[in-house]
Amino acid sequence: MSVISSKPFRIHVERMAKPVPGMILVVCLTMAATLQYSASRAGMLYRCVSASGQVTLSDRRVPDLKCEAALSFPDNQSPQHQQEQPSPLDLAVESLYDATSSAVTISEPVAASNTGMVDFGDPRASVVLEKLKTGKPDGFRYIQLGDSHTAGNFITDTIRRRLQPSLGFGGLGWLPAASVRGQRMPATIQQHGPWKINSSRKVQLEDYFPFGGVVAEVAAPSASLTVGAHEGNPLQQVSVWIRQAEGASALLMRDSEGRSQALQVPADGRWHLANFVARLPVTVTTSSAHETAIGGWWMQSPHGGGATVSAAGINGATLAQTGRWRNGWLSDLQASRPDIVALAFGTNESTNEKLDVAQAHATLVNTISAIRNIAPQAAILIIGAPDTLVNHAGACGTRTPNLDAIQQVQRRVASQMRTLYFDWQQAMGGNCSMKRWMQEGLARSDGVHFSAEGYSRTGNAIFDGLRDLGERR
Repeated sequence: MSVISSKPFRIHVERMAKPVPGMILVVCLTMAATLQYSASRAGMLYRCVSASGQVTLSDRRVPDLKCEAALSFPDNQSPQHQQEQPSPLDLAVESLYDATSSAVTISEPVAASNTGMVDFGDPRASVVLEKLKTGKPDGFRYIQLGDSHTAGNFITDTIRRRLQPSLGFGGLGWLPAASVRGQRMPATIQQHGPWKINSSRKVQLEDYFPFGGVVAEVAAPSASLTVGAHEGNPLQQVSVWIRQAEGASALLMRDSEGRSQALQVPADGRWHLANFVARLPVTVTTSSAHETAIGGWWMQSPHGGGATVSAAGINGATLAQTGRWRNGWLSDLQASRPDIVALAFGTNESTNEKLDVAQAHATLVNTISAIRNIAPQAAILIIGAPDTLVNHAGACGTRTPNLDAIQQVQRRVASQMRTLYFDWQQAMGGNCSMKRWMQEGLARSDGVHFSAEGYSRTGNAIFDGLRDLGERR
């Protein structure tokens, strides 16, 4: 059992169904499993037990579980020493592992047939995939973070269209603060008056961006935004992020049925949620808009239930750029109570000839750990980077310089962190697939992006893969 450094970590274990004398644990890890933890500090290893008997070994107490101290470990030595010898926590966990090794089994990954979808043992997969089939008890919510592949909303729109006929309409989901060029969404947002739109891809300001990385700032004393659905006039439970400086007056909301409400938030220069129920389209108007900004919308059915599918993508984004979002962006994410959080990055990382592969690995590990800390009910899905070309010469073209490296990182982390994993390149047909997709009209001539049909095929593969995994349980 190998242990490498990153933070934080958990090992999930379950009691065996057949009683065996002594301490019996079934460790749900893959054959190449590793344990993620902070190598720079002392700490405690906690043994946490759920009501169903599932055991989690964690470096912190886990909410809603009964936790007790299991092992302590001292300060680690220098980085050079760590490379030469196992760390104290390595040895502590090894001792726990060895003490139960005679009754330990290693779970193999479960692959959905011909879709590219693999379950490396996500601890929430069973519950979440059951909800995917029934929507019970409180609906199903899928949110995908990513780059232009996500921003186009073709993949998520396909998943939405597959889910909602059986589970019902759960709402429009997450929407960016305002209309952004090159991004599609399941809604219309019209800006009236001057608004300045900022993206975390281009702007680096501390504590500036909430979840999603798009901010609309009022650039005049008076302006408004109108949000509507592409189809119909649904009643929505709306949450909108608002930031105002001292002296700004409250924004005024008015919906299509004439309801109005002042959206009061503290004028302290911080992000706050304002909540209301409205029938779309809804217009939000500013009057004395001193440093007023909107940071995004959550829209869900006020009755609960149904399926909600959201796309939070930015053209040209990398996963590391979520580090430009405010410290509380994970709480923003949890406001939607997601069932699946999909991380669909890698294409832009693959074009970077100077990519720090170790840092990309650490960023993905830490992002997954942080999401699980704040949204423990959610399963994590890593969507691997697709085949991507820098030129089309030859039978297969030339792949981006670090595509192999980032794909390996994504699959390795999925195994180590026990997540769901979608091998996009495999779903495309494996090696040389981008060139074939271009010839078949499924991908664009740039060798990077896909046609609407190509994205739709990908969305279907993701949905079919998740459904197939659920049926295998």
